[in-house]
Amino acid sequence: MIDKKTIETMLALPDDRLMQMISIAAGAAGINLGGKTPSAETVSGLRAVLSEVDDSDIARFFELVSLYKKAKKS
Repeated sequence: MIDKKTIETMLALPDDRLMQMISIAAGAAGINLGGKTPSAETVSGLRAVLSEVDDSDIARFFELVSLYKKAKKS
């Protein structure tokens, strides 16, 4: 499971590696990002959001992904 420390490690990566890690994490959660390369502005925005995430946000994310998977199976 991803935690705050993992996110902090990811934020230290260059943009291309960060997006690769986000894509892998999303794929593991059953979310396909479509393989598109986001703009530098989008990556910057993701970095800003991820830098503010705490463990309760992460737990909520996984709760929502679980609900998404259940709904997708229905």
